[in-house]
Amino acid sequence: MRRLLFRAAVLAAMMGGCTAAPAIAGDEAPPKTPPLVHEAQAAALDLKIGEETYAGAIPLPLEDDRTVVNLGMGDGPVPVCVIDGPRQTCFTLLPDEPRDVIIRFNGDAKALVLSYLGPQASFSAEYQAAHRGTVDIEIPAAYELVNVAIALTSYAVENPGLAAASPYLGEIRSRFADQASHPFVASLDKLMREDVANYHTLKMNGAAFVLSEDNKLSRSPIYKSTGWRGNDLLPLMEDMQDFAQATKFAQFYGDHAALYSAQIAYVRDDVDVGGMIAWLGQEFPDVHPYDHVRILFSPLVGDNQSVKTFEEDGFRQLIPHVNFPYPEAEDAELSPPALKRYRGLILFTELNHGFINPAIDPFAASIQAAMPDLSVFAAPQTVQAYGSSTDVFTEMTNWALISVRAYDVLPKSDADKIAQRVERIMVGNRGFKRFAAFQERFLELSRARAKGVPVGSLFPALVASLQNVVSG
Repeated sequence: MRRLLFRAAVLAAMMGGCTAAPAIAGDEAPPKTPPLVHEAQAAALDLKIGEETYAGAIPLPLEDDRTVVNLGMGDGPVPVCVIDGPRQTCFTLLPDEPRDVIIRFNGDAKALVLSYLGPQASFSAEYQAAHRGTVDIEIPAAYELVNVAIALTSYAVENPGLAAASPYLGEIRSRFADQASHPFVASLDKLMREDVANYHTLKMNGAAFVLSEDNKLSRSPIYKSTGWRGNDLLPLMEDMQDFAQATKFAQFYGDHAALYSAQIAYVRDDVDVGGMIAWLGQEFPDVHPYDHVRILFSPLVGDNQSVKTFEEDGFRQLIPHVNFPYPEAEDAELSPPALKRYRGLILFTELNHGFINPAIDPFAASIQAAMPDLSVFAAPQTVQAYGSSTDVFTEMTNWALISVRAYDVLPKSDADKIAQRVERIMVGNRGFKRFAAFQERFLELSRARAKGVPVGSLFPALVASLQNVVSG
């Protein structure tokens, strides 16, 4: 089965500005109405969604018996037409109700399945009252179950950075060695080998399930999905349930409550989460504040972070998915206050996406014009990972903001060391070739701003100086 998707810029037009969601692997419900039939003669079909028409969006012939096109997210009926010259097949598409259109072309008939996701979370009045204005830090049982299964995959063994090296990882691979070939583990392994980006959404969607003390797995009463592209764990739920039973995972989880509590306490008390959020709110006053921040992590996660935002029922929630900040060899060179900020670096880089992304969005066209050749700014593998000028700019801003904040809250000697570390990470480890010049320009703008002027107001000047970053 082949799956297609439409990117964020297209979806903004199609769905009135809703966030794009890439294709969901196997999360389509059976069609609730009989399939329509479209007799095609052209080599490509146009797709009209609402008032927008996307010429040649569906190339023919379809490669597979069922080609799924997920259009993103929305919350109401959307008129859709499949167009082939003067011939068109039109219908109304509803959220979470895929529609089959049989495409007949050159004597062959294959299914085109069109769908889009409805709201991915529902925040009751009780939930909002209990969580508004709070920050929660959690290692949920079902979330940890998924991370354990990922750590057991041969893909994770072959790619050591995927799981953080620790005694806990060693214990898991020893204790559950007999489950390394379990169907759930095998499915995760296959999906990550198909696309390493699947790692993030599979891990993130662990939070869309609940595991009881008797190893019963159920869907979350709050979230349909906590990943970027729908709930791609849902098709694996039966195997996931069997894995929980086979490993007696709830008992394992309970046995390690002290470890989880200690790591949660460290993140809560020792890396200045409250200070991060307060600073971001102060420096990005135009970004509507989040009602609730829910930080999720696992002792197993390596250097892999992501973030998910929700805005439903008048409630805004930010969920950073981060790794635990294990000690590093260079920690001794930092003072205790600097180490506190540095150990929270990864958490800060995900929290700040919830603030810098909406602040950068209005400048996307200017960024694209200033960064037409991404090879100047990043190594090939980095360009492949981020893909667009705006995404590369946003990630450089994300990490440079660590240094901007360091100079705001630490003595210069400590801030200098953090800025140097950030530069080494971004240039030497992550392939952002022009990051040093970019960070220095951002710091210059930050130092020159008048007291009370927020960092968010510097973005027009930062974008305008990109040419200097190239030549500097």
